[in-house]
Amino acid sequence: MVKNMKNTDYRKYLYGATIIFILAAILIIFLYAPVPINPGERGTYTDTEGQVHYVSTDAQWANYVYSFYIAYFHIAIALTSYMAFLLVMIFSILYLRDGEQKWDLKAAASAEVGVIFAGLTLISGSIWAKAAWGHYWPPGDIRLNTSLVLFFIYIAYLMVRQAVDMPEKRARLSAVFGIIGFISVPISFMSIRIWSATNHPTVLGPGGGGITGSAIIIPMLMNIVAFFLLCISLIIYKTDNVTLQEELIAAKQKKGV
Repeated sequence: MVKNMKNTDYRKYLYGATIIFILAAILIIFLYAPVPINPGERGTYTDTEGQVHYVSTDAQWANYVYSFYIAYFHIAIALTSYMAFLLVMIFSILYLRDGEQKWDLKAAASAEVGVIFAGLTLISGSIWAKAAWGHYWPPGDIRLNTSLVLFFIYIAYLMVRQAVDMPEKRARLSAVFGIIGFISVPISFMSIRIWSATNHPTVLGPGGGGITGSAIIIPMLMNIVAFFLLCISLIIYKTDNVTLQEELIAAKQKKGV
């Protein structure tokens, strides 16, 4: 009883911290943070009288520049999806080592949450691509393409779980899939460094797309922490729900219902 109360208190603190960090991250972006990525030079042209004019109007240029604020969300969401898939691999290894069902349930929950964040990564990346290059999905963007492959790999992981009825066989097969499938994560992350022929900027690391200075780093870290907490909260919530369902099924079977 005391243990359950402590677990409940722990979850309340976690969920509360998640809400606070997400609200703080949103406020700091819209009230304090500058545009995180250098949008490039504003185009000009010279008319027949020798007067220099901007290609875009002030309003068009402002909309273009401010559209790059999505980088704060896009980068944090992408890193969060990687973390979720890392947890899938860790929980899968723990299941193969211990054979305990709780690790399988946590791996499944992590995969479901990771797929959600991977999907949001593709959506936000496409919006960013439209702002930067005028196309929602530039054919030569290696990062978007490898992110799509990553998304499909973990969709396949969830489909494997649905296709196998026997719990132990499903758990073992899913664990192996979860471990091997993780190789797609570092490939996706390193894609723009491995294949240099890409439009996608290297936004993290030396020379990374203008992400320098505390005015940008602090809001970026705030968003990363906020989405990490949201990811962990969703995984715990999903795991608790599945655990309760399993206990309910077991109780009904025991009573012959």
